[in-house]
Amino acid sequence: MWKIKASIFLRVRFEILKWSLFYIGAVIVAEKILPDYGFTSATMLVASCAGVTLWHRSKTFIQRVAIHEAAHAVISWKKPLLPEVNCVMAGKYEGLTSYSNEDMSFLSDDYETTMSYIVMLLAGIAAEIKIYGSPCAGTLSDFLKAECWAAEISRGSGLGRDEVLETAYRQVTNEVAGNWATIQALAQELEKRAVIDADGLLDILGPRPIS
Repeated sequence: MWKIKASIFLRVRFEILKWSLFYIGAVIVAEKILPDYGFTSATMLVASCAGVTLWHRSKTFIQRVAIHEAAHAVISWKKPLLPEVNCVMAGKYEGLTSYSNEDMSFLSDDYETTMSYIVMLLAGIAAEIKIYGSPCAGTLSDFLKAECWAAEISRGSGLGRDEVLETAYRQVTNEVAGNWATIQALAQELEKRAVIDADGLLDILGPRPIS
């Protein structure tokens, strides 16, 4: 239980806090300290943009985005209750897994369907933790969505929000481990091609399971 909590609640929230404090500290340095030494805000903005650009263009960043999005795509592909994946993208500045139904109308009061969605949301985090030991700050959106839907289904399941998250994370770590070779193969293709559409996913992952 502690390992699960450490993986979700401590690691993800710590990562979010770390980057938030880093941002606040950078703003304070840029606005309050560096001007006294002749540095302008414009100079700091240019330097910051250059640093972010170099990081986003680095091989490590692209690999991280690729493994994150590959985990989303593979776990989604294996779950017939979820919409079909339209495409998966891992670029120099962002990653994206797109679905045939983006309006969430497939989600309802059905516990199993919503839990499948939460598991998918946590897949990228689980994959990053498996390789790097912690998720990056970019996982915030996935984590907040997972928290929101966990709170939603906890009302009718008799479980607390954190219990739902723990159950989902336990499930996704097993699924990521069981599909690791496939996730790695898709991630490697993403590094080469940047964008893979539904036909490309079908070639790599094979037919989806039938519900």
